[in-house]
This record gives sequence, C-alpha cells and structure tokens, in this order.
Amino acid sequence: MTTPSDEEVWAQALDRLEQDVLRAERLVAEAEVGPEPSATDAATDAATDADPGDVWSALWAEPWSGPWAGPWPGGPMPSVLVQRALAVRARQESAEVGLRERLGDLLRRRSFTARVTRATTHVDPPAYLDVSA
Repeated sequence: MTTPSDEEVWAQALDRLEQDVLRAERLVAEAEVGPEPSATDAATDAATDADPGDVWSALWAEPWSGPWAGPWPGGPMPSVLVQRALAVRARQESAEVGLRERLGDLLRRRSFTARVTRATTHVDPPAYLDVSA
C-alpha cells in the first residue's frame, strides 16, 4: 500500500470542500427560484403544519460529508493547489451570504405564518360545569 502524496491528500480535501460548496450553491439557487409566499400560502401552511424548511429537504437527499476535519499531510498545501483553494474559499463565502439571506427569508416567512395562525385561530375559553349543584 502506498502512502498518498501531500498533493493527493490536499486535492482530496479540496474535492470534498467543492462537493459541500456545490450542495450549498444548489440550495441557494433552488431557494431563489421558488415562488414568494402569499397570505393564502401562509394560512394554508399554518393549517397543515407545513414547515417551509421541508421544501429544501430534497436538496439534501445526498449524504452530507460530515463535519470538516482538515487533512494532516505533514506539509503545507502545494503551490499548484493554492489557486484552486482560493476559488473554493470565494465560492464558500458567496454561498454563505446566500444561505444567510435564505435563512432570513425563512425566518420572516415562519414569523408571518405564526402571526396569521394567531390572528385566524379562535380558541374557546374553558368552560366549567358545577356538578355539585
């Protein structure tokens, strides 16, 4: 069995990071093309207990690569991979901005749905029956 070179170890790490950032980019892209919710959509979602996050669950059907654990090749990243690593980092930063925006959208939609539910749900006050009379 041969030991992989530092370049191979770093290339594999970059491959994994690229897969994760591609998944995040797809998530952002899918969220951007989705329709804006209307008051009717929010009321329907509230009535059916639908979670807006469920819309995105299909995008995560592929297995997640798990928590990041950096490579320990014993040496610095080879210079031939530095530009690729910088490109991955730029994509990660862009995806992070998009994910933060989408998360904000989801939180606003969830808040709106909760307000619609509170405004349209009638709860009867408790009724007590005096059985001792």
